[in-house]
Amino acid sequence: MLLDFKCSKCSGEMEQGLVVDLNYAGLLQSMWVEDPVVGGVGPAATVAKRKIKTITYRCLSCGHLDSYAR
Repeated sequence: MLLDFKCSKCSGEMEQGLVVDLNYAGLLQSMWVEDPVVGGVGPAATVAKRKIKTITYRCLSCGHLDSYAR
């Protein structure tokens, strides 16, 4: 999907997509986490105050990526 805002680097057109993380459970959408617990067993992001999935936009001209937590 093309967007009406421009690339912060070159002013090119942006398209929406996802950055996926690969782990033992498979492919997962990346997330921003507030105050993750570090250490212990398992991924730190499972214990966090707040989790927000990220959406990433890619510039069609220069390839620059901008990610936003929504």
